Amino acid sequence: LKSLNLSRNHIRTISDEWLFGLTGLQQLWLSLHRNQLQFLPSGAFRLLSRLEYLSLSGNSIESFHKTAMTGLDQLNELDLSSNSLAVCLEDNAMLYNTSMPYLKSLGFRNNQLRVIPSRAFERFPALEHLDLADNPITTIHPGAFNPLQLRELHLDTSALLCDCHLAWFSSWFVSSKLSRRTVHTRCAHPIPLSGIDVFAIDANNLTCGRNQPSLP
Repeated sequence: LKSLNLSRNHIRTISDEWLFGLTGLQQLWLSLHRNQLQFLPSGAFRLLSRLEYLSLSGNSIESFHKTAMTGLDQLNELDLSSNSLAVCLEDNAMLYNTSMPYLKSLGFRNNQLRVIPSRAFERFPALEHLDLADNPITTIHPGAFNPLQLRELHLDTSALLCDCHLAWFSSWFVSSKLSRRTVHTRCAHPIPLSGIDVFAIDANNLTCGRNQPSLP
């Protein structure tokens, strides 16, 4: 067995050996899309060392054990979209014990993500396609995407705090040579910059404290 689709089965829980005997699962096209999972236990996929594709999108996952992803060394594509995993990424909890050296595509859209910390994805060094769309992102810390060499980034937010901590973003984006077609970033604060595209603002006007821009 190389491909297994368990989508839309009302699955609520999984155990550490729930896929015992399926060590050959390859494209390990394993889809748990649109079930009712809320938590991933320790070693949930540890027997699937050859798994290349895993979809957990459309569940209600709020957290998972720090070793839930252990053993997925060959994983190429991971879709965690449409869950409630913002805290796991914002606190780096999701990545701390997770190393996926061959992961090229990560779907993380619609997770209520608000903050992208510095070096948030450093444990996925081969990552090329990153989907963070449909998240109300307010803060993107300097070096958030280091040391990645992204080829495609999906990002759309109109909730950004446009201050000195975001001054790095435009120059980084230009040097990355990523496409603007899938990146839409607008400010929400401070008020004078509300609704303005980040790429239309001179970095010198992205300031903090008393130096923030004021209404004319």
